[in-house]
Amino acid sequence: MAWFLFALVSAAAHAGYNLSSKQLVSKVDPYVVAALVASVAAFFSWAVVLATGIPALGEKFWMALGIEVVIESLALGFYLKALEKTDVSLAVPLLALTPALLLVTSPVITGESISSQGVLGVGLAVVGTYVLAMDPKHKGLLSPFSRLASDSGMRWMLLTAMMYSLTANYYKLVVVNSNAVLTSAVLESSAALVFSAVALIEAKRWKPAKKMIRTVAASGFLASLGGIALATALTTGLTPLVISIRRLSIPATVLLGHRVLSEGQFRQRMLASLILVAGAVLILTA
Repeated sequence: MAWFLFALVSAAAHAGYNLSSKQLVSKVDPYVVAALVASVAAFFSWAVVLATGIPALGEKFWMALGIEVVIESLALGFYLKALEKTDVSLAVPLLALTPALLLVTSPVITGESISSQGVLGVGLAVVGTYVLAMDPKHKGLLSPFSRLASDSGMRWMLLTAMMYSLTANYYKLVVVNSNAVLTSAVLESSAALVFSAVALIEAKRWKPAKKMIRTVAASGFLASLGGIALATALTTGLTPLVISIRRLSIPATVLLGHRVLSEGQFRQRMLASLILVAGAVLILTA
């Protein structure tokens, strides 16, 4: 059951990472945040790699890594833009839609079909999204759809969930062709290089980050810890079960958003996140 503990650690670390990322993007350019946090995470991960040794690489490592770097970089950029535009407790629950989106992409990529339990899970995902998008200021059955269309932060997070539905299989492929620690180190290093190049176009973007070095360090550490714990859990545990435990980071993030950032609509967002997580678990375990 070691995988279960690693999955729990990953969930807790990811919730903390969500909170610290929101705190950063509220004051610092998202591309700078991505570059700095990925650099710190890469530092911690490479330290562990040097301590444990570089593993032998499988034949599919470079192919999977190339695809993973592109999609993960896009997902990270979309994720931070989402947090910049809206509440963390409103945006992060939408990541629970990734398993539902996998039911769209998997038949195309792998030819897998949907089960009756998967259909129920998709239904819960739809209900959870509807509850999450309900706006107390505007009544009506169609108001949640209007909010999804008008809230740019929610739209960015929907794009993030879509990217994650494409990258899930390639991530595990990188892990099984190397190991958990090297996967985290290489992916974080790649993200640091990509976003540093983007952010360096305008040097003034970096100035506000000087006042938030501690938050950057904490966010980078949590990103590294969460990535390594997740990858380690995936090497010994069944992917659906590991990812289901990882999804506990969503209600934890909603709670942190309310407690630390004083974000509103707590009961509604917590209810929506629990429905979304339940739907995700049904889909993942179908």
